[in-house]
Amino acid sequence: MGYKQARQAIPLPPELKRLNKTQAILEALREAREPLSSADCTSRIAVKYGVAADDPALARFATHVSAGLNSLVKRKRVRQVGTIDGRKNPAYGSNDDLEKGKCLDK
Repeated sequence: MGYKQARQAIPLPPELKRLNKTQAILEALREAREPLSSADCTSRIAVKYGVAADDPALARFATHVSAGLNSLVKRKRVRQVGTIDGRKNPAYGSNDDLEKGKCLDK
C-alpha cells in the first residue's frame, strides 16, 4: 500500500469528522489575529477540538484544511496574503483582519 493510500486508510477522529470545516477554519483565522499557514490552522483546530498533536490522522486532516482554505480563497472569504517562509507555505488571513491592516507584507 502506498503512502497516500495508507494516509487515507487512517480514519479521522470523530471530533474532526463531524465538525463544519469551513466554520472551524474561519474561527481559527479570526482567533489568531494574524495570517496562518494551513499547517498552523490545522494545529489550532486540532487543539481546540481536543485532538492530540501526534494523532496520525492529522496529516489527512491537513489536506482537508488546505482544500478548505483554497475553497475559501476562491469564494473570496479569505485571502492568501504571502508566505510563511518566503518560498512556499502560503499564509491566509480572514478578510476582517485584512481590512484592519493586519497582513504579511511579503
